[in-house]
Amino acid sequence: MSNGVNLPEDVVEDILTRLPATSLGRFRCVSKPWRARISHPLFVRTHLSRNNHRKRVLARSDGGCLYSLNFDNNVVGIAKILNFQVNASAKFQGFCNGLVLIVDDDNRSVVLFNPTTQESSELPVSTFENPPRRIHDVRYGLGYDSGTDGYKVVKLILRRWSSNILVDIYEIKSGCWRGLKNLSCPYFKLVWRGGGIFVNGSLHWLAARNTIIAFNLAEEKFSEMPLPSGCMISRRGQLVGLDGCLGTICWSEEDDGGIWLMKEHGAAGFWIRFPLPEKGCGGVPAQGLCSLVDGEILLNDYLTRYFWCNVQERRSRKMRLCGGLPQGDSSSHPTYRPLGAFVENLARLT
Repeated sequence: MSNGVNLPEDVVEDILTRLPATSLGRFRCVSKPWRARISHPLFVRTHLSRNNHRKRVLARSDGGCLYSLNFDNNVVGIAKILNFQVNASAKFQGFCNGLVLIVDDDNRSVVLFNPTTQESSELPVSTFENPPRRIHDVRYGLGYDSGTDGYKVVKLILRRWSSNILVDIYEIKSGCWRGLKNLSCPYFKLVWRGGGIFVNGSLHWLAARNTIIAFNLAEEKFSEMPLPSGCMISRRGQLVGLDGCLGTICWSEEDDGGIWLMKEHGAAGFWIRFPLPEKGCGGVPAQGLCSLVDGEILLNDYLTRYFWCNVQERRSRKMRLCGGLPQGDSSSHPTYRPLGAFVENLARLT
């Protein structure tokens, strides 16, 4: 009697690329050939494309611990505590294909973190670490260049009263920074403190005068596009990336606000507005975390409550946090601050 069945290699490959990352992490230890197979760039890309529906929310507690939250129906559950802690001064400046960019100005550090593999990598000192005087602002973004099949970190250094800015680009494949000096760009003042939003090959930042500044990672050039007519950005406004669409959340004291999503990205693009539910149903949303099917978007408000918002039917439902505090968090009464959504990605950071 046979002891087992030998499946064709292509069948094994197809099965493995559909498994959760936690299972594949254990399979790495089976043998060197299996480890090489699971670490191969083509396998990593295929696994990412087949598992981008497995969305999680990255959250931080008051004690600096990071958590992976999962959600099902009306419940948000604490999946696990991640083996990575951050200081209170750390800012999360980019989410792209499951990778996270963390900037800590107090410690002068820039770190890439993969919540799936729990691997982290501190980036070396950038080309323009000691920039010239009269600096107005420094911003970051994380994106993917499909032409080179690589991830890039972009650092913008804005100088006062100048249309020429300094751009530093870090590529994971090369492991080093590359500076672009005096890159021509319309003068702008960024008004939103978050990192660049990666959509359709470009990073986007919200600028003054109701403008969006975009930086194309393949061409390494700037462009600008106006916000939709009637969309006035206040201090509560933000850019979001929702299932491949660039969006902006506008909220004011006078109305219920809305979510604008761009269709046909670029100069030929057009915006569609979806009103938000009444304030009593969901409070003032602070972040649009991710979107699922049937027109629903996961939002959270300033009280760290979670809501599914159906933008087409203009209704919302509250989600409750389920699960106790995992061991390892020193917070006596932790509050889980959502940071952004991520998907499973097996990509290496070095």
